[in-house]
Amino acid sequence: MSTLSRYVIKETAAHAAAGLLVVLGVFVVTRLTTLLNDAAVGSLPGDVVLELLALRTVMALPSLLPAVLYTALMVMLALPVVLATGPRVQMGAYIVRGALIGIGFQMFQQTFTSFGLVTALPPLVTVLTPAGVALAAAAILCRRGAS
Repeated sequence: MSTLSRYVIKETAAHAAAGLLVVLGVFVVTRLTTLLNDAAVGSLPGDVVLELLALRTVMALPSLLPAVLYTALMVMLALPVVLATGPRVQMGAYIVRGALIGIGFQMFQQTFTSFGLVTALPPLVTVLTPAGVALAAAAILCRRGAS
């Protein structure tokens, strides 16, 4: 893998982690506001607000993580397309390729989610399988581009 590819992957991972912190921060502030409002009205004891916030944050992680993971995977899939050696094409071709990759992944993810619901697959498998396939495709494309 080239130095540039390693650098972009490192930067993508760092920005994905920062994105997760931002999304998590927004979630925590929103939930804390709701819980404090409930405590102020009197429908919730004040001493359980932080415990409920921690519990709801842990419960929400499975729905927050895929969004950040999928964004990082889309960047990793775009990396070999943008950095490909060979004849240079116009910017419109890059945009079309990126859109097709994103739409294809979205269709695969929705199809696999429906398949997981019908066949009663565990939710973790249903969420991580499309991401794993996209990660494998990105690794293959990166390796092919490096050679």
